[in-house]
Amino acid sequence: MIWQTSPFLPALLLTALACAILGVHVWRHRPAPGVGPAVGSFIATAGWNACYAMELSSANYSAQLFWANVQYIFISATPALMITFALIYTGRGALLSRGVVLALLIEPAITVLLAFSSEALPWLRTGGEQLLVDGVVMVSWSYGTYFWLHTIYSYL
Repeated sequence: MIWQTSPFLPALLLTALACAILGVHVWRHRPAPGVGPAVGSFIATAGWNACYAMELSSANYSAQLFWANVQYIFISATPALMITFALIYTGRGALLSRGVVLALLIEPAITVLLAFSSEALPWLRTGGEQLLVDGVVMVSWSYGTYFWLHTIYSYL
């Protein structure tokens, strides 16, 4: 792998570290409602930022693609963790039956599968073009239909 530096690395790594520290702090308050999903959200955010830092630190396309794919493990988990936290924290945790939780895991599983198989199934990402931006090799990703469906799902 070819390494490079980016002006965004300090902010991404600081955010990842802050989220990890917050996750540990919140975990220490386990009896509080919603601690598990809250910690999961902090871990997902930390992982997302750390993987994006790795993507920006890589100058070759295959490494950038790998780290972009790994990011989707964390990206796709975030909406399910946030809705789970909101329901538990507001006293509506009874709505989270086993079937509902399994349903919440379907979209993240599909997203991760499509991320890692984007070259064979270009529904999430249809490709990428490396660009030189202020001396840093970055990828401009092209997105497929599923990416936009995932984005709508995430914001809803």
